[in-house]
Amino acid sequence: MSDPTDSRPIFSASEVMSQIEGGGPVIFNSIVITGDLDLSAIDLPVVHSETSGGGIAQSVSARIEIRNCEFAGALHFSGAIFRECVDMSGSVFCGEVRFKGASFLQDARFEKASFKRYVTFRDSSFHGEARFSGSGFREIANFGEATFSGKSSFASASFSELCTNFKGASFHQDADFTGSLFQGTANFCGCSFLAGSSFWRTSFGSEASFEDAQFGGYAIFLDASFRGTADFRRSLFRDDANLDEARFDGYAIFLDTAFQGGSNFQSAKFNKEARFEGERASHHMRVSPKLDFAAQNSSEFALADRRALIARIDGQRSLRSLEIPF
Repeated sequence: MSDPTDSRPIFSASEVMSQIEGGGPVIFNSIVITGDLDLSAIDLPVVHSETSGGGIAQSVSARIEIRNCEFAGALHFSGAIFRECVDMSGSVFCGEVRFKGASFLQDARFEKASFKRYVTFRDSSFHGEARFSGSGFREIANFGEATFSGKSSFASASFSELCTNFKGASFHQDADFTGSLFQGTANFCGCSFLAGSSFWRTSFGSEASFEDAQFGGYAIFLDASFRGTADFRRSLFRDDANLDEARFDGYAIFLDTAFQGGSNFQSAKFNKEARFEGERASHHMRVSPKLDFAAQNSSEFALADRRALIARIDGQRSLRSLEIPF
């Protein structure tokens, strides 16, 4: 809080932690919280937790509703079990935010939140809805190996020029990334989308990797843009895949990709080499006769006939090796 004209009330982290320790509910709106919030500093019940590697975890029974607030310090909530809704929508987080291995048994709401430093939800489990729509991540965002049992929304979220990690995450209900912006590397290697997934009008400003990803429901990449390499090698689409009007400015890799539903590449545009060798389609693949391969002579290629698109991808690095363990 550096603006002397800021008239918002100021609360210390210890005051907020005291309310959490007391069982809540913890309700604040449009305040500034100074200092670090650290659950390990207060006395909470401990229970067995599978997400903590079979160990114990602190159990938070308080309903937490801290909306449109500014957290001046860091948050250390790793491994905690939140039994009631956590709502921090519209808040600004100035320090690191750590929810690694946390369990949200009800909804987790972070809509239009601003994360200015590193944030991790790695290994976390969301049993209710996970809402991050409209949020901004200015540094690394780590959702690796997270489990989303309810609906999840990252629609219109903005991710930094640093890497964003969803590697190994599983989405059991609809996952919405509509209109989101990934300015840096986006790692979705090995993700499981068991229901529908939408990347409609999503913008990938750097490499985007969906290696070994599985799409169990419809997958929408309609009007998505890929500025860097788009890597879908060995991915599996069990239902319809819509890449109509998608734009690939970097390499497009669909090696050994399986389309078990319909696949639509109509009006897709490839501005560099594309590779579809080993691509398998069980149903109809829709490809426009005007499909634009700006870096190649499109008349020499016939996707509808399953002919390979040969490309020089020598030295192409894989994002599979990108790992953020903390």
